[in-house]
Amino acid sequence: MTEPQTIIKKIWRRHAILQNDYSETPLFVDRYDLEETCVFSFETLAAAERGVHRPDLTYVFADHLVPRRGRPAGPSDPELSDVLARLQVYAEEYGTH
Repeated sequence: MTEPQTIIKKIWRRHAILQNDYSETPLFVDRYDLEETCVFSFETLAAAERGVHRPDLTYVFADHLVPRRGRPAGPSDPELSDVLARLQVYAEEYGTH
């Protein structure tokens, strides 16, 4: 009987491409997780008239600028609110999640 594996080991095994003699293992990444500072990357893509490679596998999260518990909804800084608004527009424009 095989030894039970943790979820991390199971994910690692399913995404490992190969393992070399130095125990280095390149992994296949099937999702792109972006956070709100990627708004500048979207602007670079727009300036170059390029798109997102796999929008169906790209997920955008606003997790650094959004207040947590005990705070009013949305950032109080207008510049941060602008970044979040632009992020929403780019996510919709480029078809990301």
